[in-house]
Amino acid sequence: MKTTIIYSLCLLCLLTACETYVDYKGEITEPLLVVFAQAAADDTLTCSVAQSRFFLDQPDTALHGTDLLLKDAVVSWQINDGPVCRHSDTTIIPHAGDKIMLQVEHSAYPTAQAIQNVPYPVNFGISRLEFNANTITFNITLDNYPGEKSDVFALEVYADVYDEEDDSSFTAGPLYLESNDTLFDSLNAKEKGLIGVIAGFRETLYVAAGEVPGQASLTVYKNHKEDSIAALHVYAHSITQDYYRYALTTKESGGFSGNIIGFGIEEKVQIYSNLTNAIGIFAAVNTNMQTINNQ
Repeated sequence: MKTTIIYSLCLLCLLTACETYVDYKGEITEPLLVVFAQAAADDTLTCSVAQSRFFLDQPDTALHGTDLLLKDAVVSWQINDGPVCRHSDTTIIPHAGDKIMLQVEHSAYPTAQAIQNVPYPVNFGISRLEFNANTITFNITLDNYPGEKSDVFALEVYADVYDEEDDSSFTAGPLYLESNDTLFDSLNAKEKGLIGVIAGFRETLYVAAGEVPGQASLTVYKNHKEDSIAALHVYAHSITQDYYRYALTTKESGGFSGNIIGFGIEEKVQIYSNLTNAIGIFAAVNTNMQTINNQ
């Protein structure tokens, strides 16, 4: 009986503790601009601007990402030593090797700035393509790179899929990749306890520009829902070191989907940023793609 009373009192304490509110005593930072901008070679410059908000200041109703956008922010671009142009000028097209200056102004925040050099495309070749039941294997050869040695190549593979049951076609990806070649050792961490094996399946494999020219074998894993692969699209994105560091830290935080095409939204830990007076990323990328038909 005594044991039962003690147990009941302990249980009551636990239930009471579940309703206890703890005051937040951590650091409270001032709101900042949140900027996601991209300079893709031979494409229109893009930039979205929002504002950060302390998590305890959120109202009872959930906010959507669009609720934090700052539509009155002034975005300016400058290519090399050319004139400073507004974001609304869609004729601003950067090319490989261009130096791009981004400036974001808003009356309520300090001016944010960042600079990126647009990478060059990396030329590559594909050989020994082999379609198997669950995988596709091929060799990829990366040629000499004329750009900065600090740049990084991000490899992704998409597939055109035909579903016989539904008589429909769709594009799947990025598909999971795997390789144990040394070309990927420096920028793709290996799982502890496994020697020579890339940690799990990845949607993106990174190669340092300083490692090319080079060759490696890649294994592409088919999705179990895919009945027939009609073609593969192999992307080699040349990205800046800033873009790579942002992608890496965002993925480690659990807020990044893993692929280069697009940006993450949620920042759960300290994520790399190359902007002054703002958080986010100004990224530069140059993409080369090859399509391989399954004949």
